[in-house]
Amino acid sequence: MPDIQTTIADADLITWRSARSLRDLGQLMAQWIEGDLASRPGYYGPSDLDTPGLSTLCASLCREGFITDNSQSGGTWHDEGDLVLARESIAGYCNTDTLVHLRSALAATNIHITAYRRVRWWHRSSTDNLLFSRTPVTLVNDAPYTWFGGRLNLEWLGLTWEGVSRRAWRAVRRSWHVALADQEWGREGHLSEVLTTRFLQRPVPAVIAGHPAAGK
Repeated sequence: MPDIQTTIADADLITWRSARSLRDLGQLMAQWIEGDLASRPGYYGPSDLDTPGLSTLCASLCREGFITDNSQSGGTWHDEGDLVLARESIAGYCNTDTLVHLRSALAATNIHITAYRRVRWWHRSSTDNLLFSRTPVTLVNDAPYTWFGGRLNLEWLGLTWEGVSRRAWRAVRRSWHVALADQEWGREGHLSEVLTTRFLQRPVPAVIAGHPAAGK
């Protein structure tokens, strides 16, 4: 594991080291998303999730065993003359039981789901060699621009989760890296609604991912 002092604020180090399982890490990730912790492993600073509906959803998913570490809203816009299409997407880590629950909850929906274990060998440090079988989540002029999910190697996992206890690190190594993406490009709030009603089994809030809920 890398030096534990490099990415977690000193005030949070003992808290993160107290986690012993994925469930424990999920509880702490939820606290970080909500602003109760100043930093997390691999990210020295507060959460940058600034969309209320999406941040609330990600915190809830973390507490249910799906530890989110990347997310974006769907939408369509122009950026300096380029057409950008984004599909609502969330990626993170979970154990096999939670993965089974996710797949069951998302069955017969138009949500694309991928799940991979870590690769068992090491690769060079370039980004292209760290991620495999990725899901494109942003297009710029119809060309893939950003991706979620894929296979992660030990080096990447070590940087992402440096500072956690040995037991928590062991749980991360054995976990699934899961990516969820709305199959419809540019749609806003659909993935959030499906996860809220089918996986979390809660009513849809008035605002999802920053946009009015369906039917509002």
